[in-house]
Amino acid sequence: MNPEINTIAMINRDLKKGPTPKGHFYGHGNNPTGELIKSIQKNIDMKPRRRAVHAELRKESESFDGWLKYEVTIENPDGSIEHVPAYGKDLQDALSRVVHDQRVNTIEKKVIKKIPEIGWMLAWFLGAAFILEQVLRAPENSYTGVIAVGSVVLYFLLTLSIINWFNFRNRPRK
Repeated sequence: MNPEINTIAMINRDLKKGPTPKGHFYGHGNNPTGELIKSIQKNIDMKPRRRAVHAELRKESESFDGWLKYEVTIENPDGSIEHVPAYGKDLQDALSRVVHDQRVNTIEKKVIKKIPEIGWMLAWFLGAAFILEQVLRAPENSYTGVIAVGSVVLYFLLTLSIINWFNFRNRPRK
């Protein structure tokens, strides 16, 4: 059996028992919970990630009822610290907006910026032409027109949803 899987199974079994009265877990000597988690990370070779280490409420929005501004401290995998403003209805919403914007920036750098706009337009029109060609090549029946129009509308809505996904979410609401 793989030693990593065996270690995880052993840890899961002991975690189900819960901590001892001193706060330690059974079967792992006197390791406190933090040490247990570190040993799990070493055994599994977890990829280092960005982590929100601190969040502080800065202010509530005056013009958008229920919106809050947080100051989030993020620790990068290299150990550097960065402070990011985060906007949302609660802390979880604000953090999800920060993560979304970081994903959008990554995809834009790796894919979107490398292909010129004319290439994206050409790909869109080729996709629309392919859909229409497939619909018109299908056997004639009374629903061919409805299927053709529905396919084009669906393709257009898919395009709009992709464009909307690439909009930044972490914007100030004054």
